[in-house]
Amino acid sequence: MKKKAQKKGAAGPSMEQLKQFVRNEGAAYLQSPNINSVGIGLKIDTKRGQTDIVCVQFTVDRKASPEYLETLNTRLIPPLVNVEGHLVPTDVIERKFETSYTLVKPEAVRKETRKLRQDVLRPGISISHPLGSAGTLGVIVYDRRTNRPMVLSNWHVLHGWEGDIGDAIVQPGPYDDNRVDDNRCGKLVRSHLGAAGDCAVATIEGRLQRPEVLDLDVAPARVGKAELNDVVVKSGRTTCVTYGRVTRIEVQSKIDYDEAEVIVGCFELSVDPEHKPPEGEVSSGGDSGSAWLAVDAKGKTTDVMLGLHFAGEAAEDRREYALACYAHSVLEKLEASLTPQDAPEAGVTEDLGRFGGAGYDPQFLGVTIPLPRPRQSIAKDVVGADGTKVAHYTHYSLAMRRSRRLAAYVAWNIDGSNITKPNDKSATWDTDDRIPDDAQVGAVIYDATVFDKGHIAKREDLLWGGKTVAKKANDDSFSYANATPQHENFNRLAPALWKSLEDELYRQVSVQDYRVSVFGGPVFRSDDRNFKPKKAPAGFKPIGIPREFYKILAYVDEDDGELKVHAFRLSQEDLIGGQLEAAAPEALDLEEFKMYQVSVSQLESLTRLNFGVLADFDTYGGPGPEGLGEPRRPRKVVTFGDVRRG
Repeated sequence: MKKKAQKKGAAGPSMEQLKQFVRNEGAAYLQSPNINSVGIGLKIDTKRGQTDIVCVQFTVDRKASPEYLETLNTRLIPPLVNVEGHLVPTDVIERKFETSYTLVKPEAVRKETRKLRQDVLRPGISISHPLGSAGTLGVIVYDRRTNRPMVLSNWHVLHGWEGDIGDAIVQPGPYDDNRVDDNRCGKLVRSHLGAAGDCAVATIEGRLQRPEVLDLDVAPARVGKAELNDVVVKSGRTTCVTYGRVTRIEVQSKIDYDEAEVIVGCFELSVDPEHKPPEGEVSSGGDSGSAWLAVDAKGKTTDVMLGLHFAGEAAEDRREYALACYAHSVLEKLEASLTPQDAPEAGVTEDLGRFGGAGYDPQFLGVTIPLPRPRQSIAKDVVGADGTKVAHYTHYSLAMRRSRRLAAYVAWNIDGSNITKPNDKSATWDTDDRIPDDAQVGAVIYDATVFDKGHIAKREDLLWGGKTVAKKANDDSFSYANATPQHENFNRLAPALWKSLEDELYRQVSVQDYRVSVFGGPVFRSDDRNFKPKKAPAGFKPIGIPREFYKILAYVDEDDGELKVHAFRLSQEDLIGGQLEAAAPEALDLEEFKMYQVSVSQLESLTRLNFGVLADFDTYGGPGPEGLGEPRRPRKVVTFGDVRRG
């Protein structure tokens, strides 16, 4: 009597027994040259399409009748296999896969956001090893050893046969922009190609990071296990956002990686019939590394990551199927997690240093406001942390002028709706081990001198995000890199408004969501007075004491929904008359400060920094009433009512 196949839900082997069968027997089947994958799926009827019969499903390079199998040097796949005493049907499909990385074609390259250099790394954009082509940054993950953020993609995207651990990683990939020396964004730290997946992680250096997936606006935070018929979505470099439906699980797939065939554990998915892509392709060349996220019953993208895309159907005329490594397997192999850990794992002895964090968020106001860029004249003098141009802390970032040993700029975000004041007042000032010693100055300039340590990013501005985060922000604010020497009488000589600008803004303006982004720092002049403390150690070089400072406030005005930018300069110079106030150099630090509203473009000239889009939304920019084409003169500000607000 003919044996009947087991239906989904009917008595038969458990799903775990089926999975164990594939794990134990799959590799033997894959020794056949024609068989390229084996997994668990729903049997496909040639007339009715997908059925509800659970089967062991094989894919082959070429489907042939039994009498021709010998010519293909392959074995016969039986119609039934024995799984723990249960007869389970098999299914054979002609389908072949290859990595979704080497398929990039010139006609597919369009200079869109995903393929351009980005100051903020986020999932969905182009990335690669410098000797590679172009793949996709899949997820921002966190190193379980150090808690530091990293980028996750495929082995064949970030490593490849010609790569080595420690190699630079570039964004975008060379296929999208071949200026690899300018586009370095981190270093390869760990990778794996094998049963656990096709995966690799790299550090983030010289760039900011944002975990939300491009065009999905969801940050992966949880890990799930793909099951049959799960609906998933990804955001990739080439085909952007596409939806899929899981068609096979516990797949072992034999993939040709040019120099070797490698068996990779994964699951298979196809186009979701409810969300068909415009071109009919669930993925294409350059999508390798994309994260597949679960979609709930209401069609909403969740924060649950199920897989890491690494291969697509090889047929040129159809790419309706794709393969993804299991997310849990990849993360375990690479020692990474989707969210920061509360503390480094037990047994980890690496000294992380005191300072560090995600830094200033360019997307904080809902529009992109990148960090300032140094002009060419000072570019070589600007340094940050760990060999990069920027140092990141909790809620703020900065860059140092090596020749002055003070910050060129500090950029920070304020969430006025979420301010928390930690009770712990134990934080102390310290130098930042991540910044070169010759680019910063520590206690020597302040101890037993007339100078106080003045926060550039005000401590109170950073205390938001919950008690734990606020405590970290509080401690991070006490970096000497975030300080500038101010005469002990500064608080008496500087206008009170300067110290309370952000607070006054909240009182005078309807600030959307109480969110403000701020940029500030000293203005360096060639005639700044050099100072060397009496107790300075031998070899200490005098430091120039700034007598001017700048600050830029950016926010969205709730009344009209417009981005507004105000720029200010605090100076001991009489800017209205254009003459420096008469004073002996040794007494100059005791002169009264005056506050002026100026244009962003004027600050760019003074600081030799490019503030980008801030100049476009400057409420005091453009020609002034003094004459056609003449820039506005500085406007003295005594009260906030003097501020031009558009």
